[in-house]
Amino acid sequence: VTSVVAGEGQFSFGLASSSTDSGYVDSREGAFPPELVVVTGGSVPDVPDVTVNPLSYNYGSVAVGQSTSQTINIKNNGSANLSVTGVSLAGPHSAEFGLGGPGSFVLTPGASQNIQANFAPLSVGSKSASLFIASDDPDESLVEVNLSGTGTTVSTANISLKEVKTGV
Repeated sequence: VTSVVAGEGQFSFGLASSSTDSGYVDSREGAFPPELVVVTGGSVPDVPDVTVNPLSYNYGSVAVGQSTSQTINIKNNGSANLSVTGVSLAGPHSAEFGLGGPGSFVLTPGASQNIQANFAPLSVGSKSASLFIASDDPDESLVEVNLSGTGTTVSTANISLKEVKTGV
């Protein structure tokens, strides 16, 4: 049994049973008597539900010419198969980020798939890109993961050599 009071004379009252039948009462100000609606065969369909972790990642400082990666986990928390139809990068510095793993795949309920998001700065400075994951999740068909990092110069060690004479 559920109920919602919306204010100004409006309320909803719902009934549900273990069968596929359910019903609710809806009242709006000025409506008398309240409406009673019975829904039959109203079972909830199986649907996929995508979850992505993490939704943002900062690689920190990475020397130009070097690379680092982060695992991105895509999981199906729904009750039907999830079809991931595309994994792509976009944004001002997307050429300095890369992807490893399948570009499309199907996840059964409860299953997950890891992909690698790589950062390899081509120049010094702050970098960002978006990783987009497209799927058939009915309420979240496109998930965005924000990626960022900073390209730094390669540090070199200063070494001084000094001639050492040995006793000969």
